[in-house]
Amino acid sequence: MFKKIINSILILWFSITILFILVNIFSIKLDFVIQYIILSYFIFILPLMFVESFRTINSTNNGKLITTMENILIKIKKAFKINNNQKVLLLMFIVISSVISFSTMYNTEHIDNIIGKYYNNKYTLELSNNIINQSDTDKNNTIKILDWQKQNLLNIYGKSFSILYTNSYLIINYQTLLKESPKEPYLDYILRIPYNIKIDNFIFFSNENPKNALFSIYTRYQGTSNSSLWDSGKWAIITKSGACGEYSFVFTELANMSNIKVRNICLNGEDHAFNEVLIDDEWITIDSTQENAYDPELDMESYLKLDISYAYALYPNGTIEDVTYRYTNLSNINIYVYDGNENTVNNSTIKIYSNNKRPNLFTNLSLETGQSNCINYNIGSGNYNIEVFNESYSGKLLDVTIFENKVNNIYINITDKIDERQKFNKNDEQNYNLILFINSLAIIALSALLVYLLLIIDNLLNNIYNEVTSIFIIGISFVLLLIMIMAIDTLFYFSISCVYILISAYVLYDIIK
Repeated sequence: MFKKIINSILILWFSITILFILVNIFSIKLDFVIQYIILSYFIFILPLMFVESFRTINSTNNGKLITTMENILIKIKKAFKINNNQKVLLLMFIVISSVISFSTMYNTEHIDNIIGKYYNNKYTLELSNNIINQSDTDKNNTIKILDWQKQNLLNIYGKSFSILYTNSYLIINYQTLLKESPKEPYLDYILRIPYNIKIDNFIFFSNENPKNALFSIYTRYQGTSNSSLWDSGKWAIITKSGACGEYSFVFTELANMSNIKVRNICLNGEDHAFNEVLIDDEWITIDSTQENAYDPELDMESYLKLDISYAYALYPNGTIEDVTYRYTNLSNINIYVYDGNENTVNNSTIKIYSNNKRPNLFTNLSLETGQSNCINYNIGSGNYNIEVFNESYSGKLLDVTIFENKVNNIYINITDKIDERQKFNKNDEQNYNLILFINSLAIIALSALLVYLLLIIDNLLNNIYNEVTSIFIIGISFVLLLIMIMAIDTLFYFSISCVYILISAYVLYDIIK
């Protein structure tokens, strides 16, 4: 009965995996497949043969191990004798266990080729011409663009799906990473992840829309330069999915093609983006992620339910303009930089991070003290971290609260000890680097180790208990192991992959013997 259940699971797993691979067959890189097949053979098949040989030797000698090399070689030779059907099944397992780690591969060049194939300015111009009427008013054309977005773009907010990256550096589940912000599944927070990590290949699973996951990876590749942000609008048109930032850039792309004066409004500290259009010489707020796109500027804080730290307008030509005054009541800050002897420190760079929505979101506000030790600026109220850099020092973070409609004097002593918040950030970075070492090769290596453990446990238990009891104990052990790994959460999907491989290896081992 147990064998039938395991075999059914194996057949189902094979079928789903093969279907998944066939759907994405155009993106499989055969050189990686060959590499993993060879690696899988040496990691999986040889250990299984040795274990089977010693098991056979034990059983034929009343538990006494024959140590002569001749008999060991004879038993190993017998372990090779499997029929053709078993060899085909074994080969399927090797290929699938290899391909499963990278069954949907892309790189920046491949994604850029997709963009080049399906998107160009002519395409957008034709799209905008189908949406708007050049002889109509800017206001009516704006409404038409908004209507088109609502009908044709999928807002990923509230959609729940898992994304698993695998490459030579990284395996991570973004739903885990984003659990502190369940209403915004992945996109905006992914933009905060360090950009210096190279992605060689990856795999994604989605129960909502696979394009969303692919889109997030494209955005992940693009970095933070202004020019690449316009590409996110292009990609959103292709995938027909996105979040607030993508909605705003699609709107900008179409409005710009329609000769409507438009600009993006970015609230990096609050993780939101929208638009403004110039109608009758007045900038009108347009947030296409809301049902009522024409909300007054000062209602934005009510919609977001938090303070706005810093708002800037990004024009299609890359120009940036501070528009914080349009969306919140301003607070004046004076930041003074001193050393341990209370001497003024000049030529410092000060970066402002907001804690209004999530800890330590960079507002995109970077200020220079020049020959003075003081910076005077107007920003919104709320809780902030302030980071200071100069020739001899970098990395000072200070947790401060800015009060609305008041002058706030902030004194930073750059020789103070690192505060708790900076320690927290450093620990975060170390944990993230630790995750980077869990790579696609480790899946196969760790799975092989677990196969060894499974076979050892099986041998030990069979000497003490009957087969049914042994299977029950092994099953309970794996359930407890899964629960423990799920508590870690980050390794959950990694553990599922290992269990799949373990089940398959156990069945194949049973077939071989």
